[in-house]
Amino acid sequence: MCSLYYCFGNHLFLTWMIFVPTYSYTL
Repeated sequence: MCSLYYCFGNHLFLTWMIFVPTYSYTL
């Protein structure tokens, strides 16, 4: 089981990697 900080940071990183290309593509 990973630490809360690591899990939260990893989740934000994955969301950022998915959201940014999609958002920039729609623009």
